Amino acid sequence: MVKWQEWPAKVENDLNVLLQSCEKVFICGLSMGGGTVLNVATRYSKQLAGIILVNPMIHVKLVPHQLAWVISRFQKMRDSVGDDIKRPGITEWGYDSLPAVGVHQLLKMLSYTRKRLHDVTAPLQLFHSVDDHTLPVSNTEIILAGVGSRDKNRIELVNSYHVATLDYDQEIIFENSRIFIQSHS
Repeated sequence: MVKWQEWPAKVENDLNVLLQSCEKVFICGLSMGGGTVLNVATRYSKQLAGIILVNPMIHVKLVPHQLAWVISRFQKMRDSVGDDIKRPGITEWGYDSLPAVGVHQLLKMLSYTRKRLHDVTAPLQLFHSVDDHTLPVSNTEIILAGVGSRDKNRIELVNSYHVATLDYDQEIIFENSRIFIQSHS
């Protein structure tokens, strides 16, 4: 079984390679990747030039990790989430189902990370879809209220669902990310 610590460890390994060869490093994450990036940023903020998050996950309403553990003992797989894209004809390829024990590990990572958000001090650009059907806006609010970054900005995406990088607002994300990176380089 994969433990939650393995996800940020992989990001940290790759980040350390980049830090050895690049003057400025930015890390980005979408959804669960946003939670993983925030976890890494709690330890690496001083080395980062900035963080870009798109519809990041930091909690799942009404499902504490302890409850997820109990559920994982009775239900081995659960339906996957995905394809929350407004633009017709665009598909996010993913799994049909997820191992419940993996969901438990994810929630443990997010709980651990939430308690340390104040350690995230790197500049932060956050994109949030107002019509995200996968994650509630409370994820964005918890992150912006919790991070220690003085330089933090939120851009609301009004024409995209959860997978905004494949949706109508993708150019807003790409252009504003470019501007953010240039202004912090």
